[in-house]
Amino acid sequence: MKKMNRTNPVNNSFDISARMPAGLQSLAIACFVLALTLTATSVFAQDDPATEAPDTATVDQLGAEKTWQLKTDAQSLDAIEVWVNESPALQKGKLRKNALRKATQAFNDFAIEDAAAESRYATDRLDQIIAVVGSVRPDIAKIADQLSGQRRSVLPPNFSHVLDNQDEHVFVRDHVRLLLGRWLAQNEFYDETLEQLNLVEPESVLSPESVLFYRALAEHQLLRQAECKTTIEALLEHETELPVRFAVVAKMMQADLSPVKEGSLDEISRMMKDIYRRTQFQRSGTLVLKQEADVIDKLDKLIDDLEKKQQQQQAASQQGEGSQPGGKPMQESQQSSDKGDGKVTTKDLADGGQWGDMNPAERSAAMAEMVKDMPPHYRGAIEKYFRRLAQEDNQ
Repeated sequence: MKKMNRTNPVNNSFDISARMPAGLQSLAIACFVLALTLTATSVFAQDDPATEAPDTATVDQLGAEKTWQLKTDAQSLDAIEVWVNESPALQKGKLRKNALRKATQAFNDFAIEDAAAESRYATDRLDQIIAVVGSVRPDIAKIADQLSGQRRSVLPPNFSHVLDNQDEHVFVRDHVRLLLGRWLAQNEFYDETLEQLNLVEPESVLSPESVLFYRALAEHQLLRQAECKTTIEALLEHETELPVRFAVVAKMMQADLSPVKEGSLDEISRMMKDIYRRTQFQRSGTLVLKQEADVIDKLDKLIDDLEKKQQQQQAASQQGEGSQPGGKPMQESQQSSDKGDGKVTTKDLADGGQWGDMNPAERSAAMAEMVKDMPPHYRGAIEKYFRRLAQEDNQ
């Protein structure tokens, strides 16, 4: 078989016609011409000073690095293995292997449930990690059980034997602190929520989205607008990858706080709501007293502003009533230049004529039209007045 020559003798380029069907050759040539045209256009556009430069803000936004990262399953399993290997109570070979097996099994059970669900992260990643730790540590499983229900006291729970224990592994301590912070936020202990979650760095746990979400929730309820805005913006860096409930509620909190202005009735009502929440926890200390004083001061200022506004409106209205049609009031010492001819149009009225020269039917219809939109007691008084006039005419 003769070897096919794939080189064009004219320009020594690759000959596509040697292996391309004839019907596609024209299409390929058209595409090639179009590509050359687009390339030339982009080259000339770079040299054209009239061509607009790309939007720097868009470029920066697209190229901006995220301040935190979601953890993958592989990263989570690696961190769990490190914790098991570093735990002093699990150093014996067989014990360590059994602990790692239990932890891995607990992690995979949650992963299977999550994969079967339709929405992103149907199960909470934090619950998954706590279940992993609890499979090896019964004391942590007991804490998780205590934090599975609603509050029964005005005092938050205390797990200092874990959280304040310097010998406790940081992996366990941070995740228990995050679990407690979530429970505090869900049960309206917002100040305590921030006390706990401000001690947890997102990158130190396997559920960093939970740290940011519940921190933002507490900041939102405490009207810490600047902090809440920053936290939500960080959380929404991974908006499309977050649990759906986290993304939706975060956007709602963001939209809810944006119109709240300093000293507005909206802000005052939120402050009063927070005072009520604290009194429900039987708290009446310095902080609550200060909040109450702030509310009173803001209300006083709001009332003063409204009174001043009303006085200004009344003054403007009175000034308008005392003005001439041209908008300039007449001076008392000045004689008006507006003059009439002094003639009055007279009308001869027949003796015994009725009110308004109307017959009784027309007068009744006009009176009915006059009083139809008035309250009943006004209508009665007007009808009585006109009846009295009619009686006087008949006398």
